[in-house]
Amino acid sequence: MKKLIFPLLISVLISANSFGQAGMLKTVPLEYSSSVKSPLLFVKGDTIRVACDSVYLMNVIRYNFYKNLHKATLAGKDSVCTKLLNAYELRLIEHEQAYNKLLENSKQAEKVSMDLIDYSQKSLAGTQKTLEFTQATLDQSLKSIDMAHNYIQQEKWNSKGQKLLTGVVGAGIGLLLGVLIMK
Repeated sequence: MKKLIFPLLISVLISANSFGQAGMLKTVPLEYSSSVKSPLLFVKGDTIRVACDSVYLMNVIRYNFYKNLHKATLAGKDSVCTKLLNAYELRLIEHEQAYNKLLENSKQAEKVSMDLIDYSQKSLAGTQKTLEFTQATLDQSLKSIDMAHNYIQQEKWNSKGQKLLTGVVGAGIGLLLGVLIMK
């Protein structure tokens, strides 16, 4: 009985949690902070994930107030307010275009940097291979120098040994001749 209660309790908790989340997960995109697009609508139960740097939320009453104020300003006879509002909206559009251009330049700079890193890594790999080949050649040269040094030492000894041996043989023959002549 205890074995049935635990899985039943877990399934009840999971289903209660999933029914409790009736709204949707909505994301405020990164480019929304510099956008002049219409405001986003969130309803009761929605979960908001903010990807941009900041977002201002306002209730329906405040939103309608600002919307009506905007309409009244555009429809009004006051040309200074209309010019200011139009200039502000134009400035927002210019800022969004400048941001998009800056973002594109940044992406191009990143691509150039990545290409440079890739080229540098390939160049470094080539340099590493050349260095390894040079090290192998240097090791082989050192072995050849050691062999030549040993050969020179051996030849030196052979040369001195032959001279010494010739001297000893000459002295031996001279001594032998001297003994033969004396007899």
